[in-house]
Amino acid sequence: MKSNQKLLITLTLLWLLSVAFRFLFYHEINDNLWVFSWLVDGVLVLGGAILAIALLCLKQRKAIGIALAMVVVIGLAWFSPIGWKTGTLFRMWRLESTYEKEIVRIMALDDEALESFETFAEIEPGPPRRIAFSWGGIIDNWSGIVYDPSGEVLKAQQFKDDWSNWDDPELSAIKSLFGGDLRNARHLWGPWYYCFFT
Repeated sequence: MKSNQKLLITLTLLWLLSVAFRFLFYHEINDNLWVFSWLVDGVLVLGGAILAIALLCLKQRKAIGIALAMVVVIGLAWFSPIGWKTGTLFRMWRLESTYEKEIVRIMALDDEALESFETFAEIEPGPPRRIAFSWGGIIDNWSGIVYDPSGEVLKAQQFKDDWSNWDDPELSAIKSLFGGDLRNARHLWGPWYYCFFT
């Protein structure tokens, strides 16, 4: 294998590792870099495209296969929900045990003790008692994990794009949770939901 080919393969592997890191730590990168995360995405997409073209220029079956795989990775990671979903699931997987410990503490309290309880979570006393763990946001727009054993937060998916059903009485119980407006919810697993508020 020529040195140019070795260099391209090495750069391709580094690119793949960078893409994996970008999406495994999707929320942390977006939270810390905010609008500059688009710059990271641009560099990775452009770098991947340049590497794929360079690999195609080698005109070898293996290199062409790698180039096509890179195009698929770019498409799936940036132009489908797979990228952010991977980051959401990975972050939740890492934090689930911490959240579960806090939930046990919160659920053991009666309503009176709950009022003075110190916690890093947001609590809706209910019933049912729901607990939110913020993943950050801007001003009053935020997203985070919601523990909802009832699963009712998923009703937020019924809101229409034009918000014409915002005042629907069947949705009123869930739309104003945690001091904000619940805009959407996505089920992760069990009683865990990734929710968006404004």
